[in-house]
Amino acid sequence: MELAKEILEGIQAMCRKHSLDHVSTISDLLDYIISFLDPGGAPNLNWKHKEEINRSFYELMVKYFNGMSEELEHREWYDAWGDIFMEAVKGVASFRGQFFTPPSVCDLTAALSKDASGEQPTRFGKRRIINDPTCGSSRMLLAGRSMELKETGREPYLVGEDIDSLCVRMSAVNIAVHGGLGEVVCHDSLGDPGGIRFGYVINEGLWPIPGGLPTIRRSERPEDFFSCSMWNNRKSMAQDTPKEEEELNLFSELNYADHH
Repeated sequence: MELAKEILEGIQAMCRKHSLDHVSTISDLLDYIISFLDPGGAPNLNWKHKEEINRSFYELMVKYFNGMSEELEHREWYDAWGDIFMEAVKGVASFRGQFFTPPSVCDLTAALSKDASGEQPTRFGKRRIINDPTCGSSRMLLAGRSMELKETGREPYLVGEDIDSLCVRMSAVNIAVHGGLGEVVCHDSLGDPGGIRFGYVINEGLWPIPGGLPTIRRSERPEDFFSCSMWNNRKSMAQDTPKEEEELNLFSELNYADHH
């Protein structure tokens, strides 16, 4: 929490000095970090800040990286962004009801939600998939990754999905800095799970040989993401299945469930 407090105080000082909005500044700081970790070095064409504010963003980014390095020496995972965001929006009417799950509850949920399924092919080889379709700042994913590492010693493939673009950016930076492998997608995971506004592929630069800086690559192509491809493949299979066969399969599944 100390790191989150330091970063938030830096953001608040910037906002007072330059008459900036707190939430917009958090969003811009995340964009600054994501651009820094982009392996292709693609420029942010919508960036509007000048040199003095950019220096402040750089100093906060370095403080965050150094602080996370220290935090992860004695913690299995730590979501600084969730703490920063919740503190920043206290009393802001438009953000009422935004509250991320406490870390202890995330750890308990991860322990109770062990997936018995096997590994699946991913861009990082065969791995256990951990998915959160409403990932927020990725606390559940980080807790699940920690549990998987303790039990198997292998990195899982993390799949985060959220309709809120700020949550997606928080999750991307969180997973990248923790050294996780996976993706975060901005889309409606209930209404349009095969579609996408944008997404991030996390830590391609740490595979197959771990080392160096984390990487975050932005993409707007559904085929770049496991979550979109999974749903589109299911949709395609459903369309290829004759209606009578589909109904028979459903009946068989229900009949099996009734007798077991």
